[in-house]
Order: sequence, then structure tokens, then C-alpha cells
Amino acid sequence: MSGSCVQHIKDIHIPMLFINALDDPMCYKQTIPIDEIKQNPNLVLAITRHGGHLAYFGGTGLAPWLPPQLTQFVGAMLEWA
Repeated sequence: MSGSCVQHIKDIHIPMLFINALDDPMCYKQTIPIDEIKQNPNLVLAITRHGGHLAYFGGTGLAPWLPPQLTQFVGAMLEWA
């Protein structure tokens, strides 16, 4: 795993949200560092069934799904701080 960033996950000291879709053709489920993320209290991992690679759309339309999720995460971090 010389090209992986997994060894740096423990060193993240600010709140960070990771989002990964199980149908992502670039980042396979097996490569998600679930255990490493769970060990760092600053990190949140959201895994969705669908979304592909950077193609999160909500419902049946083309409305983007991601911006509201990011807004909610940032809002929660601001309330927590």
C-alpha cells in the first residue's frame, strides 16, 4: 500500500467526512479503510449503495445529492465547535 493514504488517517485532527458509494468503479468497497476511520474520532464515514464515482444525484431527477449532505455536516461541526 505504498500509494495509499491509510497510514495518515490516524494523524487527521480536524473533522472530516468521507463519502463512498459501494458501486464506485474507481474506489472498491475492499479499499475503504473502515477500521482506520473508526479509530479516529474526528472522522465520519458515509457509505451509500449507489453514487458511482462523483455522480451523486438525488431521487429520479438530476438534483445533486451531495451539497445538502455537506451543508448538514458543516452545520453540525459548527454547532459542536
